[in-house]
Amino acid sequence: MSKQSGPITCHVLDSSRGIPGKNIEVQLEQLEPGEEKRWNAVSRAITNEDGRCPSLVPSDYKIKIDYYDDDNTAKALYRITFYTAPYFKALNQKSFYPFVQVFSDFPDN
Repeated sequence: MSKQSGPITCHVLDSSRGIPGKNIEVQLEQLEPGEEKRWNAVSRAITNEDGRCPSLVPSDYKIKIDYYDDDNTAKALYRITFYTAPYFKALNQKSFYPFVQVFSDFPDN
C-alpha cells in the first residue's frame, strides 16, 4: 500500500538522459510576512528512485496562508530548491546550474 503524499510534492526529471533525477537534495521554504520577508525552511528531502519527494511534507501538512506583500490578498509563497550540482558531479558531468529554484504561489481559496 502506498503512503499518501502531502499537499506539496515534486518530481525531478533529468531531461539530458531521459530518466528520473534520483538522489537530489530538495529544500522547501516559505516566505514569511513582514518587512524583512525572510525565507523559513519547512523541510528537506532526497528524491527517490522515481525522482519524486512524496514525503516532502506530511500528508496532514496545512499550507500556511499569510499576507506576504502589500496587495492585502491572503497567499502563501513557497520556494523549492533543487541542489543539482552534486547530482551531476556524481555523474562526472559539469552542471550549468548548481541549483534550481521554483516558486509557487498558493492563493487562499
